Amino acid sequence: MKQDNTKLYLYGGVALLAYIGVIRPILKKLGIATGQETTNVNNAQTLPAETNPFKPDYYKIQHKKLGIPVKLKTQSGLKQLFDKLKNGFGYIYDDEDAIKSVFVILANKMQVSQLSEYVQNATGTDIITFMKRGKGVSAGAGLNDTEINAIIEIVNKKPVYTK
Repeated sequence: MKQDNTKLYLYGGVALLAYIGVIRPILKKLGIATGQETTNVNNAQTLPAETNPFKPDYYKIQHKKLGIPVKLKTQSGLKQLFDKLKNGFGYIYDDEDAIKSVFVILANKMQVSQLSEYVQNATGTDIITFMKRGKGVSAGAGLNDTEINAIIEIVNKKPVYTK
């Protein structure tokens, strides 16, 4: 006797759609499942300063390599941007648009590196860790990998420098 596998395929398809559409996004939001966003965030934390604008030394290395005048931010300008970044984080909710706007304002990757240096000096942590933690210590505090990845994509579209 031949068995009808239609129900088996139907249940398998529904289970797959439920996993892809509902369960996996929840697991990624909670940090249990990782995706390309997590890889990008990990790279932003670990890649060497020569190629990574989220490292404080990136702008110094690029400045020496280019050997031309480059428009950098002043300390007061960096303080204003840091304050805007810091104020975007709340104890319960974060203002992701305000946080992203800080990176939109920056003209180039060298200025991102300058801000990274300012954040490191002000907080004692790198900028990616600062964004992950936000103001709280709870698991929900700060930005998740998807939100940080959106910032990484903004920065990746910027030129290395502007005159």
